[in-house]
Amino acid sequence: MTEHVECLKLLADVGKILSKPEDILHNMDVLEDKLHRHQQLYNRLYNTIPKNHYVRHIVDCIRRHRVFMTCWAPERDHSRSKAIARNCFRGCEKSILDRMNYVFFNDLEDDPNVLRETYLQNPVLCNTYDAHLQPGVVVTAAGKVNCKIGEISHGTYVWIVNAATLTPELCTTIAFLHLDLPWEADDAHIQLVYSPLAYRGDNKWRSQDSVEAFAPVSAMISRAIVYVDDANELWYARP
Repeated sequence: MTEHVECLKLLADVGKILSKPEDILHNMDVLEDKLHRHQQLYNRLYNTIPKNHYVRHIVDCIRRHRVFMTCWAPERDHSRSKAIARNCFRGCEKSILDRMNYVFFNDLEDDPNVLRETYLQNPVLCNTYDAHLQPGVVVTAAGKVNCKIGEISHGTYVWIVNAATLTPELCTTIAFLHLDLPWEADDAHIQLVYSPLAYRGDNKWRSQDSVEAFAPVSAMISRAIVYVDDANELWYARP
């Protein structure tokens, strides 16, 4: 049962890595490799249907958010949640719905952006990009935007649609601008300032210094997962 033993050892190694969250960022490649090999062996040896749940996504989430994330802690404390649910007013489901509606209505009163899909967070007046815009346009800028793909911050790797070629392009976000153009649709006058990465073949990209471009925020497709090769200054992008 050599392969069975190897499968169990791989699982033990994964457990050791995940038990040291302070070192997790130094062990991402090893963790990804062991998770992959364990899942292949486990499914083949025991003829199971893969139940990825959160495990196979742990690596991607840690790379993206730069912090150790698992669902183990809340699941470990589920007895407390069940105890609260048993004592909810008129049943758990109705209590949750009532509380969500209460919070939602309060947010409607306090935050005018709640129902907007796209908006800047904490924008300030900005004249940095006046030379690229029409005269008289009032610009506010922010380092973070809420949009159809979620909350995107300055310096995030994202895929956008290149308007000239209609193909995906990898880039890093620089800033988000709101142009005071009342005759345009909301998404059209919220612009992304970005730095496109130069494609070098074989899914490898390289940064371009001092290169800036503009596109509607709606041109963003999704976040990008990249692996940086410091020696060659290359970005390996996962689509």
